[in-house]
Amino acid sequence: MIDIVSFTAKGAETAGHLKEALLSENRMARTSDRFSLKKAEAEGKDSPLSLSAWTEKAWREAEALIFVGAAGIAVRSIASYVKDKLRDPAVLVIDEKGNYIIPILSGHYGGGSELAILLSKKIGGTAVLTTATDVEGLFAVDVFARANQLVIGNREGIRKVSSCLLSGGTVSFSIEGGYSGECPDNVEILDKKAASPEGCCQKEPGPYGQGTDSTLDKERLFIKTKDPCCSVHIGIHEDTAAWLFLIPRVVHIGLGCKRGVPAEDIENAVNAILSHAGVDFRAVKDICSVDRKADEGGIISFARTKELPFRTFTAEELNSLKGDFTSSDFVRETIGVDNVCERAALMGCSRGGKIIVPKKVFPGIAIALAVEDWEVHF
Repeated sequence: MIDIVSFTAKGAETAGHLKEALLSENRMARTSDRFSLKKAEAEGKDSPLSLSAWTEKAWREAEALIFVGAAGIAVRSIASYVKDKLRDPAVLVIDEKGNYIIPILSGHYGGGSELAILLSKKIGGTAVLTTATDVEGLFAVDVFARANQLVIGNREGIRKVSSCLLSGGTVSFSIEGGYSGECPDNVEILDKKAASPEGCCQKEPGPYGQGTDSTLDKERLFIKTKDPCCSVHIGIHEDTAAWLFLIPRVVHIGLGCKRGVPAEDIENAVNAILSHAGVDFRAVKDICSVDRKADEGGIISFARTKELPFRTFTAEELNSLKGDFTSSDFVRETIGVDNVCERAALMGCSRGGKIIVPKKVFPGIAIALAVEDWEVHF
């Protein structure tokens, strides 16, 4: 949703054009006319929200706020809400004639610059971009991250990458998944061999935690980047050496458990599995299980705390998957499917995928990890 507010009759007209332009692009928009508000107040009629109440609601609900009027009004309205450049909604200011469209907040990761350019094309105004990489026409890594729905692992890396490009340097990318599109100027993709155990990566043994059937001798993959081998790493594995670490949300947790297992035990088991595999928690997309666990309090509580979707599938759906799974006669007899966690994790991969951590058992809990097929586009 994009919220638009205006303050004059001419501004209300421009706001209407903006709404029509956004709707034509299948982007939801709603308008609030302060000019009509003042008129309604003068006539003693019911009026819509005050500007402060409108801003509070829009800040909470909208992906972008557009002020059709003076920049000063916008700045004063949003001042108390501005917190985090990676979480704040985009804010644009447009003069009442629609001549100039200025993103003043969250231009890159929030999509403000992209929205300004779109609207300039739709209504004929001029997008006024002030960010250095935009002015210089350079690749913007935070725009790239947003377009590819990548979580930014270390925000200070944005500045390092942008500074390198602005000084005429070249930024190297290593990508665990695939990529498509034409590589931008001053950006190079490292050969996948450079991200192999013989290159940047190495395998190190690590404990799995605790559990009756836990396998302790598995290896986990660490991405070990050595400057200047890589400036940006894109993947699900932890990487603190890269200038910037971008994380695709493509990992699915398959989970089965006994009735009544507390959320704390589930969290500890999940953390142990992710740590062992070297998978960053921010790469997790959802938690998956069989439909008989749809009301399982521990899983529901854990998913809600971590703000993750909890998806369930029927035994028939899980049984429909082809492949080799860690079979259990007991699970088959009680649930109707030979394996819940591996099959559920893989079922979550709507674009296809593979198991990266097979079934591991902790007291009362069985967990598996799957990663769906993914690539980024330049």
